[in-house]
Amino acid sequence: MNEYVNIFILATICGSIAYTMTESGIFEPYRIFCKNVCKKLGELSSCGYCTGHWVAFFLVAVYQPRIVHSSFWLLDYFLTAILIAWISGLWWRFHVFVGQVIVALKEKNRVSKEERLAMMALFEEGKNTIPQSNEIPAIKKQRANNIIPFERTNIIPFRRG
Repeated sequence: MNEYVNIFILATICGSIAYTMTESGIFEPYRIFCKNVCKKLGELSSCGYCTGHWVAFFLVAVYQPRIVHSSFWLLDYFLTAILIAWISGLWWRFHVFVGQVIVALKEKNRVSKEERLAMMALFEEGKNTIPQSNEIPAIKKQRANNIIPFERTNIIPFRRG
């Protein structure tokens, strides 16, 4: 197989291992132990990018891929490990970015409690429309004065969007 493909595959594996070691609950005792042994070791075991370097060095020692071919074989392996760790870090950042975008989209489409109550009140009145923002305070005030009954378990609130 092509060396570049091997590097990319090892970088993906490296990122997965580093993420698992630094973020998952199964390695929590390991991280706590490292923090108790030495503060710097605890920081290194909690940093995904730092752990990724050590994982990359291990993977290069086992699989021995070389992206650079020079007369200094040790330097070749060192540079390959650094490249694997860097690509692994990019993958990780990409996944974090995608996760943040998904959370932002969920927040954008989330209906606030006031909007949900206003929609329920309009539904109870027989209007199947989404309330305007200027209607929400009035409906909220009516609910506070117990003009509109609060409990309706069979109503599913509308969702915007």
